[in-house]
Amino acid sequence: MYAGTASGWRVAGVIMSIKKRMDSIMSRYILANWRSVGFTNRRSGDRAVRFILFALVAMTACVNVSSASDSVSSSPARTDIRVVDQAIRKYPILSRYGLKGVVSLGAQPYKLEFWDLEDPGSAQEPRPKEIPLGSIGVQIFSEKVRPIDVLADVVSHYLRFHDPKIKAYYQEFVDSLTFAQKERLKVDYQWSRENEGTTEPYETWVKRVRLPAYFRGYTFNQWPGSFTQKVFTPAQIDLFDQVRKYVGVE
Repeated sequence: MYAGTASGWRVAGVIMSIKKRMDSIMSRYILANWRSVGFTNRRSGDRAVRFILFALVAMTACVNVSSASDSVSSSPARTDIRVVDQAIRKYPILSRYGLKGVVSLGAQPYKLEFWDLEDPGSAQEPRPKEIPLGSIGVQIFSEKVRPIDVLADVVSHYLRFHDPKIKAYYQEFVDSLTFAQKERLKVDYQWSRENEGTTEPYETWVKRVRLPAYFRGYTFNQWPGSFTQKVFTPAQIDLFDQVRKYVGVE
């Protein structure tokens, strides 16, 4: 794009300098702010970090220096809304639990919502009739949702309680948390209280929201690879790779 002119190289240099600054910002704030990158739902939202990520990915694309493995989501917007069916075909583990899906494009500002067996919803967010009580399902609000996003939500909200192997993997991860990671969780909680209005007790919040996000970050390509290699221990990465293999993530 800039090749062949001195001014072009200067522009590229400026962009690279900005990118390095954005890398630094993201590494400082990602754990305190990150939720479900690319498919934030009502249980976990973060506009600030999504903006940082967008800026970083956009600048990286301009100079063509980012690899696919380190980008969180650089693929174009989806146009096929049958993503739940695609997820079931691509990840057979989902078919074991009778997963249902419904598309409600634009109905919510976030991208998807998992519905548990007995969650009736609310007057503001009623349970879709296509996902009857007694069934689990995913409601899609955006064309950008990918099959792996559907899998991640189901694993995070349901299979970690009901699939024996995933339940064991998840508990092993929780038991492996280092002192530094536990301290980071406390920082995350304080940030959530100050910026998201979280009022529930720390122990409840960390079990319901934050630890599942940590579990998803590497396993389902939601956090940049260059970052997760710094955050998680080699043993934890090996554990996540076992989870990926078990659920069929390539």
